[in-house]
Amino acid sequence: MMIRADLHMHTTISDGSDSIQTIVQKCKQNGLTHIAITNHDDLDGYEEIQYYTKSLGIQTVKSLEITTVDSETGTKAHLLGYRIQDEMPIRRLTDAMLQRRHNNALEQIKRLQNEGYDINVEELKQNVYKIIYKQNLIQYLVDKGIADGIYGTFYRNYFSKGKLCDIRPTDIELRDAIVAIKKAGGFAVLAHPAQQNNYHLLPMLCELGLDGIEYRHPSNDENAKQKILELSKQYNLFLTGGSDYHGTNNKKPVNVGDYLSTEEAVRKIFCME
Repeated sequence: MMIRADLHMHTTISDGSDSIQTIVQKCKQNGLTHIAITNHDDLDGYEEIQYYTKSLGIQTVKSLEITTVDSETGTKAHLLGYRIQDEMPIRRLTDAMLQRRHNNALEQIKRLQNEGYDINVEELKQNVYKIIYKQNLIQYLVDKGIADGIYGTFYRNYFSKGKLCDIRPTDIELRDAIVAIKKAGGFAVLAHPAQQNNYHLLPMLCELGLDGIEYRHPSNDENAKQKILELSKQYNLFLTGGSDYHGTNNKKPVNVGDYLSTEEAVRKIFCME
C-alpha cells in the first residue's frame, strides 16, 4: 500500500478555518492515506475525527500540538504528540493553557473596545468552538467590515510585534509537556524547528524521550532539511512531515498533503511494524 501521510493540521477546534468534516474530505480528495489532526493544546473532537476518517478509509491517531517554552533559555518550542493513549497527563497541562489563551483573547478584545471598536463578545462566541483565538477575533472584525483580512493592515497595526494586542499567554513548560506525552503513551516530535530555531533543545529533549523531528514543513527550507536530516541520524529520531494546514488562516497558501511524512515515521506512529 502506498502511504501518503500529512501529520500536522488544524481545525476550528483551535485556530484553523475548516471543520473536521471539511478537512478530512480535503485529505481524501488529495489522496492521503494517514493523517493526524493536531489542534493547539486540545484533544477534543477525536470521536468526530474517527467517524469521518473511518467513513472515507483514512487512518488516524489521537494527536495534538503543545505550545511550550523552555524556561531556562526562554526558547519557544512546539511539541507534536501522536497516538495519545491516556488524555489525563496531557489535559492536566493543556486545560489551564486553554483558559489562559481565552483570557488573553478577552484582554485583546477589551483593548480594542477601548480604542472604539464595537465588539460583541457573545456574538463572537457563536462562531467559536470553545476558546477564542486571535484568528476568531480578526475574522469577526473582517465579517463586520472593520478588518481587511486575517493578516492584513488591521492585523499589522494591532497584533504584530510590539503593537497594542501583541500579548501572549504563558506557555507550558517544555519539560512538563514531553513528560506528559510520554506518560500518555504517545510519541513526542519536535515541530518545525527551523521556525523557532530551537535545535539546541534536542539533547535535553532526547534525554526525556523525544521520538522524532518534523522534517517536511513549510518553514523548513532545503538548508534546514539537511540540518534536520543530520540531527535525526545523530539522535536516532524518525522524520515526520506535515502541511501545518490552517485553511484560510494560513499566512501563506498551503493545502493538506503538500508536505508529507516519511514512511518510517508513519509506520512507527501507526504501529504498522
